[in-house]
Amino acid sequence: MDGWSIALWVVAGYVAVVALLRLMAHKRQEVMAEFRSEVEKEKTRRKTAAAKQAQGKPPRGKAA
Repeated sequence: MDGWSIALWVVAGYVAVVALLRLMAHKRQEVMAEFRSEVEKEKTRRKTAAAKQAQGKPPRGKAA
């Protein structure tokens, strides 16, 4: 291998690593957004269940 071949491999490796890091960061952002959405849904569900329980209604889906 001459100097140009080594340089080409180094540049190709760098490009591959940077592309992989960007893909992983993007996927992490998507997963975190989905997780935050699920957390908000759960908070809303719990508030609704607490309000119904305060009114004396049994929670849905649970046998008394």
